[in-house]
Amino acid sequence: HDKFPCVPVIVMTAPGDEDVAAKALQLGAVSFIPKSQLADELAELIEMQAETFEAVRDRSIALGYRASSSLHFVLPNETRMIGPVVSFLDETLSVHLGLGREDANLFQVGTALGEAVLNAVHHGNLEIESELRERDIQAYLDLAKERAQLAPYSERKVYIDVTIDRDSATFVVRDEGEGFDVSHRPDPKNPDNLTRASGRGLYLISTFMDEVRHNESGNCITMVKRFSGPATS
Repeated sequence: HDKFPCVPVIVMTAPGDEDVAAKALQLGAVSFIPKSQLADELAELIEMQAETFEAVRDRSIALGYRASSSLHFVLPNETRMIGPVVSFLDETLSVHLGLGREDANLFQVGTALGEAVLNAVHHGNLEIESELRERDIQAYLDLAKERAQLAPYSERKVYIDVTIDRDSATFVVRDEGEGFDVSHRPDPKNPDNLTRASGRGLYLISTFMDEVRHNESGNCITMVKRFSGPATS
């Protein structure tokens, strides 16, 4: 990471290495994957990070789409849209906050935002349970593809509101699903949840963002990233 700061780092761990993975994420890694999930998820994870990295590397793209400090997106239930939107927002942050392209904060914010939007699509709008992914990832992906074409799931949208000020950024991601009981969510700060499909995304979000909160109905998450100091949560 010191020699090649522009290259995002993905940590691969064996069972029992959850604390090591948690520490690596805090030190600048952008994501984590257990060895047991390599065959199913590594290619998708690398592709998502590569798309983000390539757009971040080309600063001229951001200059061409320079935006105000407030942005609003309305996305369909298509996961292929996550990478381009996250890339654009990373570059917007870089321009507005004067961050270098190699700043690990950009990759970490991108990872957290990507996880939040993916959760909004799969678990919010398409109403797919995380436990299915743990049992049978192919069945999980097949159901996501099926529901993306089936009403009322296909008619729902994901809304992203972004506010950027001098030293922080606030991201609000909302879906149109039924929501969930926030009190029953996995502990987002427990490293054991890194190996669980139902807790990994929330752990990454909690690690990379300074403030995270859900609304009462569980269909909206607000994330705050401060750039004036280290994360506090």
